[in-house]
Amino acid sequence: LLPFAFTTFPALRLHFATFPSTAASTSASAPPPRPPAPPRRLHATDTPGIARMKELMERRKDAVSLAQGVVHWSPPGRAMEAAAEALREGKGDSYGPCEGLPELREALVQKLRAKNGLTDVDVMVSSGANQAFTNLVLTLIDADHSAVLFAPYYFNHLMALQMSGGAASVELGPRDAEMLPDAAWLEDALVRG
Repeated sequence: LLPFAFTTFPALRLHFATFPSTAASTSASAPPPRPPAPPRRLHATDTPGIARMKELMERRKDAVSLAQGVVHWSPPGRAMEAAAEALREGKGDSYGPCEGLPELREALVQKLRAKNGLTDVDVMVSSGANQAFTNLVLTLIDADHSAVLFAPYYFNHLMALQMSGGAASVELGPRDAEMLPDAAWLEDALVRG
């Protein structure tokens, strides 16, 4: 067995393990390997709100979590039957295409054409809004780019920007009297560059 270094960051539930080279591990005088340093951007990333809420609920029995908005009823029977049928047919037991099932994507493109008048569109179906937002951030944002979030925003959206290394360049935009993003402020911010 090779010795390894193990570092844990409990607030983020992250664990890093490294294995030293064979030469280093066979030397009797070599010091034990040092745990690897985490990426600097990790320190700029907030602890997930859900993890903080879970810790609070462990300490306080009167706390109620609304962090995830999880419903307390089962999916409709037809949905559960369709899922079971898909599993029986071997359609739900492995990773699917990153951009979503082709049949679903095509149906959505057709709907956008027929009902919304949108043409020349491409559709991606993600397993949730967080995946879609993170894909967007990883595709478009570098550490030296600026980004705007409008409050109220979901905590994972800020975390995705922080994990891109751009935590210092996130600006919180104002909202108007109807709680909508202030479009005039955004236009001005884009012009300012």
